Amino acid sequence: MKSIFQKATVFLLAFVMIFSTGFSAQAAPTNSLQLKEEKKLAHGAVYQVFSKLIDEKQIQVNVVEVDLKNPSVQIAPIFGDSGQIGSKAKVTTMANQNQAVAAINSSFFRMNNEGGTLGMLVKDGKLLSNPAEVPGWNTFAQLKDGQATVLTDVLFTGQITAPNGDQFPIKGINKTEYFPPGSPASNYSGSLHLFTKEWGSLSRGTPTGYRDVVEMEVTDGLVSDIRINEGAQPIPENGYVLLAHGKASQFILDHFGLGDPVEIEYGYSPEAYEIEEAIGVNFLLVTDGKPVTQFPTDSALLGKNARSAIGINKNGTTLYLIAIEKTEAQPGVTLQQLADILVELGAYTGVNLDGGGSTSLAVQKPGDLGVTRVNGPAFERSVADALAVFNVAPKAEPMELMIQGPQKVLVDSEAVYTFKGYDKNYHSLDPQKVTWKVPEEFASLVNNQVKWIKGGDTKITASIEGKSVSLPISVVGKEQIEKLEIVPEVIEIAPLQQQNLEIKIVLKDGSTIVPTFSQVKWKVDQPEMGQIKNNQFIASDKTGSTVLTAEVAGVSAEVEVKVGYFDDIEGHWAQKNIEQMAIKGFAKGLQPRIFGPNESLTRADFIVFLSRIQGWQLGDKEKAVTFTEEMPQYALPALQYAKYHGIMMGDEKGLMNPGQSISRMEVSVILARLIEQASVDGDAASLAELYKDAGEIPEWAQSAVLLLSEKKIFGGANQQFYPRKNITRAEMATVLLRAFVKE
Repeated sequence: MKSIFQKATVFLLAFVMIFSTGFSAQAAPTNSLQLKEEKKLAHGAVYQVFSKLIDEKQIQVNVVEVDLKNPSVQIAPIFGDSGQIGSKAKVTTMANQNQAVAAINSSFFRMNNEGGTLGMLVKDGKLLSNPAEVPGWNTFAQLKDGQATVLTDVLFTGQITAPNGDQFPIKGINKTEYFPPGSPASNYSGSLHLFTKEWGSLSRGTPTGYRDVVEMEVTDGLVSDIRINEGAQPIPENGYVLLAHGKASQFILDHFGLGDPVEIEYGYSPEAYEIEEAIGVNFLLVTDGKPVTQFPTDSALLGKNARSAIGINKNGTTLYLIAIEKTEAQPGVTLQQLADILVELGAYTGVNLDGGGSTSLAVQKPGDLGVTRVNGPAFERSVADALAVFNVAPKAEPMELMIQGPQKVLVDSEAVYTFKGYDKNYHSLDPQKVTWKVPEEFASLVNNQVKWIKGGDTKITASIEGKSVSLPISVVGKEQIEKLEIVPEVIEIAPLQQQNLEIKIVLKDGSTIVPTFSQVKWKVDQPEMGQIKNNQFIASDKTGSTVLTAEVAGVSAEVEVKVGYFDDIEGHWAQKNIEQMAIKGFAKGLQPRIFGPNESLTRADFIVFLSRIQGWQLGDKEKAVTFTEEMPQYALPALQYAKYHGIMMGDEKGLMNPGQSISRMEVSVILARLIEQASVDGDAASLAELYKDAGEIPEWAQSAVLLLSEKKIFGGANQQFYPRKNITRAEMATVLLRAFVKE
């Protein structure tokens, strides 16, 4: 059968390939695989974590090794959500729905379609979906003799026979659309497709972009409905639906009517393979025990990426399901490196799977109630299908029991304990069937939730199917507690701010317990100063001090709380102004709790303060401003903005002098520029009426000082303006508050 894919370049969203060979990969020097973890999943199935140094990076290799000779394990394909081929699902979802102990993603699929594998599916000897007609794509199969192999030449054959004996070929079974109509790679155009209940509850209906589509519904071997260009309809339980287009549509309309008998035949060739289980895979990585050295040249497959693969030993009795992740910490591997790893594990034959973002290996570790994905990243993509491993051994007597939960608990506290266990055949035990027991004098018990009522040493016991396990418990009362420790030891906080609280119980033996929030009784001496919620002290809008008291099991500790902004502004003439600026996030201290109200500030500090209030945002033009003098990095953006917009001009040499203190008259000029009224007339005579030292105000600052004085933004004391005096931080907060901050 000649594939139409040989005439087209295949562009699928989940895979993009050019089917040619053009490079010979060279294996990079690596060290050997180092086993880091091993967990038995069933008799005949083991999960292993290896580490391998590749290109100076430690790569984690996740492997599930399956012994097909062991009757306790079986393999089979799983697909779609709830076993519907026409849907997608995460590997973990499919594995849990089918109660598998391991599963790895397998075939390629179209990400923008509803689902549907592009590869072959055979389950329990029944053909459910035909292989993809793509050169280089293959089929992983387990034959009826139990041997695993990779088939490279499996083809689909099928035909429908009309009542008059005329026949028409069936193109595929339960197959998604490869490409839209008009594409030379379209598998629906002019062809006939069969859809069974395994596809899903509904038929395909009329695929987007197609016209003259016929669906023929067959129930109990007879035509039960013929639909033209209609939507999806239920697939009968004891029947199927045929989807026809083009010549196939005309054949259906010309040869069938309601009630006519329908005869279909389909299968795969060569039949001699006798396939029991099968799933679609990609190109070969290992043949005859040696890594393949030539791969397709498409860029989507080159380089390092997340990878998944299947390896088979020489006699076809051992499988290696491999997943390697690609994350920030691990760069993934190349196809050549993946092939080398397969050979090192023992593979005689190896095949690539749909890797990249589809890579998912899920395992159920002993005692767990479902599988977990063992490779990263955290996001798990929904895929079309997976190869699953099943524990088919009978249930057996319990072998390993475990209790998880706190072993040091407080009197009057509650704790929840969990159970994990598995039997001698590695089947997880059901926690719902566990019987829990604690001594009545120490605790009350409801299922696995315990309330401890008495201090001392005791235990909790879980029993199931005649076997028990106990966990020692130390119930801590007042007599065992040395002290409580609260962090921080002193709280200094601004109004309306929050402070996280940590409390630790120190026992007399030196060990510690961290209580839950519900186990601590908190008290605020002056409730108007704030409240405690979810291990946080939340200050009110008031300033002052209070004391927090924590009590656990009759033992208490205190922490002092100071609510305010700065310790050095109490009673200062500018206290309220500074606090208002602090509330709005504009006023910052020289150090924690220290504002320095009487300290002068530099020209750079003033511009930073101003930029914070006005919310200056630098664009490319401002960022292009340069200086000949060294600028402090914390102030550079604000100084660039100020110079570009003419807010601060610098001295006669154009120097900004960022480290020099700034005078009251310089601040006046800058503020006047910002409120865009610096041109207001002002002279020494007008200023003399306001200030006795007006004569000390230079001409270039007179209009600005007069403007700010008249607007009651800036003033003096004792009829003095003190123009050449350096402005203080308190004055700065006051002036900027009046000029720019609304109440």
